[in-house]
Amino acid sequence: MSCRRPLIRRGLGREVAHGSFCAVGATVLNWVVMRPLSISFLLVVSACAAEDLAVTAENQRIPDGGVGGETVDGGSNGGGRSSPDIGFQGLVDGGEDPGGEANVAVFDGGYDLDDQTDQHPCAQLCRRPQRVVCGLDFLADEADCVATCVGRLGQMLPAAQQAWLRCGLERCQAGEPVDCHPSHFMGPQGSQDCLEAALLRQRCEPKRFEPLWRDLWECEAWRSPQDQVGLGGGQMVACMAGAEACGFAGFYQCLVETRDRLERREDIRQVCAQAERCGPEVGGHCLMALVGLTTASGEQRVLEVGRCLEAAGGHCPDIQHCLQPAVSPVDAMPLADPCREACGRCGADSALCAEHCVALRQSLSERQSLDFSTCLARSRCDGDWPLEGCLGEVLPQIVSDCASFEAALSGQCAGSGTDALAEAPQVRRLQCALSGLRSGLMTGPQLNDCLARVGCFDDPVDRCLRGRSP
Repeated sequence: MSCRRPLIRRGLGREVAHGSFCAVGATVLNWVVMRPLSISFLLVVSACAAEDLAVTAENQRIPDGGVGGETVDGGSNGGGRSSPDIGFQGLVDGGEDPGGEANVAVFDGGYDLDDQTDQHPCAQLCRRPQRVVCGLDFLADEADCVATCVGRLGQMLPAAQQAWLRCGLERCQAGEPVDCHPSHFMGPQGSQDCLEAALLRQRCEPKRFEPLWRDLWECEAWRSPQDQVGLGGGQMVACMAGAEACGFAGFYQCLVETRDRLERREDIRQVCAQAERCGPEVGGHCLMALVGLTTASGEQRVLEVGRCLEAAGGHCPDIQHCLQPAVSPVDAMPLADPCREACGRCGADSALCAEHCVALRQSLSERQSLDFSTCLARSRCDGDWPLEGCLGEVLPQIVSDCASFEAALSGQCAGSGTDALAEAPQVRRLQCALSGLRSGLMTGPQLNDCLARVGCFDDPVDRCLRGRSP
């Protein structure tokens, strides 16, 4: 497959020199979309081309009472906020806003945490024998149960506290267990949009094992990088908040609606119409790739996948290769790729460095990616990978916030005897750079507040760095 100038660049801003960006890179996004259908979405970049998309969905309506019916996992208060049509203006700084304080998740399970009687929700929970089958076996010791329960509540924000209690006191049944482990409910402040989407999913699947807040976090992970405009993650989340169809049909309808709100919609239709002829799942993967979902999908990834699909024409094996690579990012890279060259100077960890490098690069805009690679070309590997320093040239606030989180984590958890510091510091900081910090799910101070709240014994990196692509 040859590397050639893309045929379509509508809404992508002016042409810039790509240099080594015609290189192959790859990353993997594994997503459970809507049960019973699970999508493993793998994005590759194996040449150059443009971008586009189309496809239609069947409409499965919500059973028994619709969206307005009784909720399975609790109730919410407030409504989602629609995202504006921002187009695709070269993805300059100033992208989507998850909603700020106006879009904070509000959940009222009706539980009084100030109750001083034996009706305190923790006392009620500790009287339930079913708790041991719902991920709450750590509450098995009756002597310490209430104190342990209250301590766990202290690791959560108010809406999550109510949702956790609802899970343990109402959803948890001996014959139909649900995973109420408190770790699912820890993290930064979620959005009302994603709470509405999660509530819909729970209503559609009343016997669902996964808890409400896990579905909320999965929704938050669809958001695009906030430092770029023209990507569809925020609009996708807003659509899911108001969806009425269950299952993959509702998810797919929102994909189509999100595509149609982008300036690139006709380009997306054109390219992905060919992918759809290879099968509906291939067409769906194409749509997800070019709409630009998750913090890992910046303009650079959208451009690379689009160029690959355009070069593939209507050849299904090549189209599937663009969307489902059979090789790792490092194996697919040309020798002259900036990530491969820069990381190749870093010794034994060069392959891991290169994988992180590609993931970071593809989360950037085209302009940011070019600046990032230019920095890599002049970098040196002096003990640490050069990635963080070069990322700081294009996203200084993100790098600063992640460094602050790492410093707080090290200071709080060093010597704690936990696995909080199991990963290398540079790996944690790069994970941070692809977290909800990029999408605006949380700010740097909110990230540090989460760490202080969760503590060292419950994997604070995983709990607080929500909104990450897996």
